[in-house]
Amino acid sequence: MKRRELLGAGLLPVAVAVLPAAVAAQHERPIMSLLREWQRLRDEEASIIDSGHEFDSKPVQTVNRRIIATERMIFAEPTTDMADLAAKLCVATGLGDWDLEGKEFLWDEARTLIGRIM
Repeated sequence: MKRRELLGAGLLPVAVAVLPAAVAAQHERPIMSLLREWQRLRDEEASIIDSGHEFDSKPVQTVNRRIIATERMIFAEPTTDMADLAAKLCVATGLGDWDLEGKEFLWDEARTLIGRIM
C-alpha cells in the first residue's frame, strides 16, 4: 500500500499513533516499569481498603509488602535522568502525601544529575 492509499483507508493515522508507544515500550527503563507496577499495587491496596478491610488486615498487608519490595527495587536502580529522579521522588513521597524524611539519598542523586548537566 502506498502512503495515499493508507491515508484513504484511515490506517496511517493509526500507525503513527501506535508507533511511538511501541518504540517506547521496547526501550522502557526499569524505573518506569517498576513505577507502573508500584502504582498498580497502590491502586489494588486502596481497593482492598475501600472494600472494608483495615490497614492491618492480612489482604492489605500482603499487598503492602509487595509495594515495599517494589519501592526497594525502584530505589536500587541507578538514576540516569530527571525522569528517573522524578519517579523516585513520587515513590518516596507517595505522590506527595509524605515528606522525604529518611530518603535523603535522593538529594545526592539530584546533585549528581545536576553536576552532569551544569
